[in-house]
Amino acid sequence: MKKYFLNYLVIAALVVSAALNSCQPEDGKDGAPGVAGAQGPAGAQGPAGPAGPTGPEGPEGAQGPEGPEGAQGPEGPTGPQGIAGNAGVMMYVFGTERTFTNSTTYQIPVGSAIAQNSLIYCYYNPPVTAWYPVPGIGQGSNYETRLYFVYATASTTLYVSTYNISTGAPLGTEVTFRTFKVIVVPIPEGNITQLSVKPAIDYGNYAEVAAYYGLPE
Repeated sequence: MKKYFLNYLVIAALVVSAALNSCQPEDGKDGAPGVAGAQGPAGAQGPAGPAGPTGPEGPEGAQGPEGPEGAQGPEGPTGPQGIAGNAGVMMYVFGTERTFTNSTTYQIPVGSAIAQNSLIYCYYNPPVTAWYPVPGIGQGSNYETRLYFVYATASTTLYVSTYNISTGAPLGTEVTFRTFKVIVVPIPEGNITQLSVKPAIDYGNYAEVAAYYGLPE
């Protein structure tokens, strides 16, 4: 009896399986392709993106044509007349400070042939900013200076002495020269009369003399 019951179950299972298989639908055929729709309108422009890196420098362009030459400007006014014979002016500067009692000397490399045919101006700078001529009245009118020359073939020695203004005796007290300057202005050969027609400037004023001869202050 048990054996028949198992056979019955097997047959029933086969029947159910066949029924299920007969109910499966068949695959349909592919449909016809659809029609593409029309392109829609363009959307609004998006925001600008960040600036890209600077590109490499391009090659140099060809040189353009040369422009026309400009017209020459008008001639300027005539300048003032220069100093006659100024090219030969010489200045010697003794910048070492020296203190002396009655006299001191300075030597310049100008021989007698030139020195005796030149205008020679001397100035010193005491422990103040002013310049004083030699010969002349000294600082604070406390003394006067005198000057004489000794000529040699290749040099000239300048002797500077100090004197008491009231008595005319040698000063006898110390005087300090911080700087001493000697200006030599040669007289053109054959024109020694120029000594009597010197330019109308104050030779006791070093700044004025330096400006006239184009010398540094």
